[in-house]
Amino acid sequence: MNESIIRIGTVNFVDEVKRTARVAFADKPDISGKPLISAPLAILQSPPIISNLTVNAWLPKIGQTVLCIYLPNGGGDGVIIGGL
Repeated sequence: MNESIIRIGTVNFVDEVKRTARVAFADKPDISGKPLISAPLAILQSPPIISNLTVNAWLPKIGQTVLCIYLPNGGGDGVIIGGL
């Protein structure tokens, strides 16, 4: 298995409604040599302490560097765990 579990990349697209983002990985080129763009990745959020509390959850901005974690099975399911 040669998949990276922890990856650092740059946010390429943000879906505010679905709370996902696509990330470009410069160290993993696609077949044309450009940075590989991820599938939509979930953005890790902390649950509110009080269930009826509205929380302004964090969303990365396009161009922001983020830390991602992928499942070790290489299936492509990953999560953005925070910005750097």
